[in-house]
Amino acid sequence: MTSNSPVGVADASVHHLPEAVLDLIGGQNAILFDGDCMYCSDFARVMSLRSTLGSLQLVNLRDHAELNTRLRELGFEPNEGMMFKHGTDIYYGADAVHVLSVASKSSGLWGVLAHFLFKNPARVRAVYPLMKLGRRITLMVRGRKLIQ
Repeated sequence: MTSNSPVGVADASVHHLPEAVLDLIGGQNAILFDGDCMYCSDFARVMSLRSTLGSLQLVNLRDHAELNTRLRELGFEPNEGMMFKHGTDIYYGADAVHVLSVASKSSGLWGVLAHFLFKNPARVRAVYPLMKLGRRITLMVRGRKLIQ
């Protein structure tokens, strides 16, 4: 864990991004997600509104083929997990959901529920495979393909 964690989360895995990938994403903070997945889109939108980290750029990975190629080269498969970029660091999958949830306001029904469900990293890691399965089933039912 690097010392510049956005919320002091010590149990999330963080990776440093090379300059070439940072240039493709832009912005200080960003959520990278599947824009065709209604769950991913809703989560990203809500987290950006409730963030205590300031402005969060929303990056629909379906619109960024070169970025997807670079992320895959680094071992981040866009179809296996959303990502949260904080400065030069990236959190992937369950760690991204955990960090974003901890860094969000826990007011209102959604905020309290998300904070409860996702503040515990072990709980997020246990639930995340079911979230991915739900995404795949929903994409299939809606006739959408995986991110290329």
